[in-house]
Amino acid sequence: MIIMVVVALAGCSTPAVESRLVQYEDRAEEIHAGMLEHVPRSGAFEARMTSGPQYGESEWLRGRERDSAFWTTWSTVEVASGTTPAEAADAVGASLLDQRWTAEPTVDQGGSMPFATVYRLADPDGEWIVQILRPAAHDDRRISLSVQSPLTVRGATSAPG
Repeated sequence: MIIMVVVALAGCSTPAVESRLVQYEDRAEEIHAGMLEHVPRSGAFEARMTSGPQYGESEWLRGRERDSAFWTTWSTVEVASGTTPAEAADAVGASLLDQRWTAEPTVDQGGSMPFATVYRLADPDGEWIVQILRPAAHDDRRISLSVQSPLTVRGATSAPG
């Protein structure tokens, strides 16, 4: 009986886990806006960033992973004439490297935007990930940018008790 009481009390003393999703939203949008500043854009095309939370697929995950979430931003930008998508992607990448991001080798993943370069930034709470996609076709003038925050929990949780 005493063991059950001690176990129940220990569960109630576990501190609540705070979600960082709101802070990650702000930081992801700031990183994304900074990348857009380095893309020579076509004046006729307005770059729009889409931003939103992503949640763990609960039917496939167990325990804490079930409550996981991260923030993602993404946009597709038409680069200005006189600049190739590869040059625009390189300009964005250079700005990230100046900010101490690390780059993985560019890979050809096929599809309409086959060339992907991933950049990573270590953070005390996890890892930030940026992906820059660009086309193979010379007549396609677009690049796509995305930012993914480190994992956090969906929202404030508390231990039963």
